[in-house]
Amino acid sequence: MFVTKNTISAIKNYFFNELTPVFHKTEVESFFYLLSEQFLGFSKSEILLSMNKSISESEMLLFHYAIKDLKLEKPVQYITGNQYFYENEFIVNEHTLIPRPETEELVDLIIKENKDFEGVILDIGTGTGVIAISLDLKLTSSKVIAFDVSNEALKQAEKNKIALNSKVEFLYQDILNSDYKGDKFDIIVSNPPYVKMEEKELMNSNVLDYEPHLALFVENNNALIFYIKIIEFALEYLNPKGKLYFEINEQYGKEIAELLQNNFQDIGIVKDIYGKDRIVKATRI
Repeated sequence: MFVTKNTISAIKNYFFNELTPVFHKTEVESFFYLLSEQFLGFSKSEILLSMNKSISESEMLLFHYAIKDLKLEKPVQYITGNQYFYENEFIVNEHTLIPRPETEELVDLIIKENKDFEGVILDIGTGTGVIAISLDLKLTSSKVIAFDVSNEALKQAEKNKIALNSKVEFLYQDILNSDYKGDKFDIIVSNPPYVKMEEKELMNSNVLDYEPHLALFVENNNALIFYIKIIEFALEYLNPKGKLYFEINEQYGKEIAELLQNNFQDIGIVKDIYGKDRIVKATRI
């Protein structure tokens, strides 16, 4: 066996010995307590008070396999199968992107700017459903619909909807070849693929090797294709005075704002917590 004792203290020592050559100590510590909560049901404070507590061989094996996965740079969220986002825990897997803090900023902005909102919201490219479900749970008088082109992503979104008691309506729809013939909307939001293929070499292997490329990348010579198509869709299906929100590649804030100029007003570019252009917002004329 890989440890001589079946105590939490022993597995913690093994965990740190195996992973500190690969990751910074603080990151290893974060992994350990996150996995302890997942595998053992213990909070960090409970772990600290239970170092001499025995655990089963099956529980020890969970840590063993997690260490192997982490050494291969598998994201810890795919090991635990979940990620917290805007106060709630969402199910994630290899068919969906891991929700990012900048997307929480997008959700937070929409909620703050639309208090007491009672209209219809559309989330395009919903993935795990984090944007749509978070808006549905906070803007309780709204109706929320969400599109995705991946059936596997839609299955995950439905699981999150059920787990969080949400009422979002998830629909299969390819926004690049849309055949939607339904109601109009008062808010359209999207976090579409926006990483250029040429940027792959700048990305970590934990993203490249595990997260779905369909949800990440666009061709270098057509980087704004999703924004162009969503704006075209909005011209037909966003009500007058309706609002449009995009998460964007930091390089293209001005270009996306220019695409909106003829048919939208109150166009704004919002920076994220790192000072990078991350959100474009506008109101339909």
